[in-house]
Amino acid sequence: MAIARAFLRKADMYILDEPSSFLDPVAERDLLALFLELMEDSIGIFITHRISSARLAQKIVVMDNGEIVEQGTHKELMLLGGLYAEMYTIQANTFSEENLVEAGGRVPG
Repeated sequence: MAIARAFLRKADMYILDEPSSFLDPVAERDLLALFLELMEDSIGIFITHRISSARLAQKIVVMDNGEIVEQGTHKELMLLGGLYAEMYTIQANTFSEENLVEAGGRVPG
């Protein structure tokens, strides 16, 4: 509800801190679509640990122990092969393994 109220007010900047942490994937997708639409005329900062959400940003800032360690687009950070790429790969592999298990396959290893 707080997110909806925030979007009703016109602001120059919106900051959302882990807004999708308690949402199902469909609600998260809808929230992100709305957020991106509203940010066309505003600045939006979206704090998340879900790489699938972060990859939609125009600019991603990766922090480790309170320090900025990488920044760029999803593509740039994947090419860099640093912390972001590692986290993305881990999360992507986790979903791939879950899908394989749900389909009746076995996860190697």
